[in-house]
Amino acid sequence: MTVSIYGQLCFGIVFPEDYEFPWDEIDHIEEWWFITNKELPPSSYDEREEFLKKNPLPVELVNYCSGDSPMWILAVPSFVMTSSKGYPEEINIEDDFKVSDEEVNKLIDFCKKYCKNEDNEDVNLKPKWCLSSFCE
Repeated sequence: MTVSIYGQLCFGIVFPEDYEFPWDEIDHIEEWWFITNKELPPSSYDEREEFLKKNPLPVELVNYCSGDSPMWILAVPSFVMTSSKGYPEEINIEDDFKVSDEEVNKLIDFCKKYCKNEDNEDVNLKPKWCLSSFCE
């Protein structure tokens, strides 16, 4: 049996193991996002894509552990880069690492609004570049 390992580089906020997110009960952040925006989950792929185009999810989940034991980084969606074994990805330092203040503020605002957790007040809401791996 082969294990797939991915390299990941993202700009985001690292959350500790077992952090309780509001979408954990629903088990999928997109479904939670539809409900949070007072929408029923779209019944077709086209409806789903149209909704997400009009109401983009301001974060991307990056699992920095494994499929069996996920631990999460909430990242700026346009700044998540991955590479699988045998397929190196080129990074352009001048272009790929420019995160706008608007994108940073959207991420922080999302986390302040939706990721409040009395048991886990130790999360640093200052986004940073994170290099991680993911093992399936």
